[in-house]
Amino acid sequence: MSLPNNRAPYLAVCIRDPRNELVGPECENLTGGSPDSFGIARCQSIVRVPAACYIRYGLKWIAEASSLGELVSMVQAAELDADGFRVELVRLSKRLEIDRWEAMRRVADAIPSDPNMKSPKCRFLILSRENWWCLGEIITEQTHDYRIHDQKPHRTSSSLPSQLARALINLVVPGAKSIVDPCSGVGSVLLEACALNVACSGSDYNRRMVGMSRKNIQHFSYGASVSFADARELNTEADAVFTDLPYGMKLMISESDVRRILDRSIRCAPTALFVAGSDISSWLTSAGYNRVSVYRVPKQTGFMRYVHRAERN
Repeated sequence: MSLPNNRAPYLAVCIRDPRNELVGPECENLTGGSPDSFGIARCQSIVRVPAACYIRYGLKWIAEASSLGELVSMVQAAELDADGFRVELVRLSKRLEIDRWEAMRRVADAIPSDPNMKSPKCRFLILSRENWWCLGEIITEQTHDYRIHDQKPHRTSSSLPSQLARALINLVVPGAKSIVDPCSGVGSVLLEACALNVACSGSDYNRRMVGMSRKNIQHFSYGASVSFADARELNTEADAVFTDLPYGMKLMISESDVRRILDRSIRCAPTALFVAGSDISSWLTSAGYNRVSVYRVPKQTGFMRYVHRAERN
């Protein structure tokens, strides 16, 4: 079946969480496609989907129609060669009342090959919502490999979750080949950078944090370096500065100190990612960043993290 004109050959299927404003930016940076309100993005590449946090599947587009019957007819006409296949389904709208097993059976019957439900050689995914049915082949999917870092031996109550740290790294890779984290804490950001083979280094003004970060990195046999240093005096050049600024009741930091960190950061890298407990975009603009985006990410406790992506040029 030929691809319609101007139609991207792949689809990315993202989670849908309207509270988490990182879902769209991560998908856009990793695939080049922007997810719609149903979490579906049309894109040119899905090779980076395995490293994603919020993209579930990367699909090769096969067919789409306004009804299940029309989709079945298109699949029959495509004469797919897929011996040992399995058909799965994701319902994108709760308002759509369907018999999912019947829908999967009808699509499977339209494929002139033998299925294999237990150990499929290839997997097809039906996406369904009102007046839209789509079939794609699952080429790749997220691996959740960042979860191994949930077992790091040292952490604090304010440590970034591994999933969030990975999602943030995904906002700058593959463009950024090196990052520096001047407030590295226990090394959550560094662990994710190492896992993605991004050159990285960190520092912290708390010697205890430096020790915990080094032990976490050693635990996973990574090679990142962590030093005792003041973020207000940052002078390490990299493609991106990336840090979770100290905040919270026990980690108070003055506005003047944050502004000094921002002033140093813009000299060291063209791109920056800052996590803060409030919107500091005006401070970033004052520091000289030309393009600033802010994404809100809620914690389960109700606390809101503010992720700032800033570019100096």
